[in-house]
Amino acid sequence: MRQYLAAVLLNVGWRHAVNFDLPSQRRRRPRAAAMSQHTVAIQQVRLILQGVQRRGLATLPLLQRAGIPPALLHAPLARVSQVQYALLIRVLRRRLRDELWGLCSRPLPVGSFGRCAAGLVHCRTLEAALRQGFCHYHGLLADFVPRLQVQGGVAQVLLIRRVIGSRNSPSSSR
Repeated sequence: MRQYLAAVLLNVGWRHAVNFDLPSQRRRRPRAAAMSQHTVAIQQVRLILQGVQRRGLATLPLLQRAGIPPALLHAPLARVSQVQYALLIRVLRRRLRDELWGLCSRPLPVGSFGRCAAGLVHCRTLEAALRQGFCHYHGLLADFVPRLQVQGGVAQVLLIRRVIGSRNSPSSSR
């Protein structure tokens, strides 16, 4: 699950960082045809539903609200559109009141990502944005601490599991 959260956090953060326009640029809406060409593997849908399932909630109504036929969950090669996946994320966020869809031990308050992104648009470099974003989430995430490690021109994002009460825990080193 830790790898999946890393992928989700990076995908969500990267998409939003790329979509910010400079004030001098004209805003263009993406063409619907271009957006419908890309799809999301059903495995991603199964993974994002884990938080709902752990809480004992029914997935059927959530999938229906997102326009995803439940039978697709049993087809290993199935794919859903970006629109369906985005709707599922929105439905999960609203139903669970959690921006990480119930995947962590405690909910990430709704609006956390927006507040973080608003502060990151002023960063001059990707490294500065990642470091500031990780600082923002440090106090919000109970399960892990995101860290940026740069060595020899190669950057890695590390998700360090928090172990409450451990001497090596990032939360106990404050």
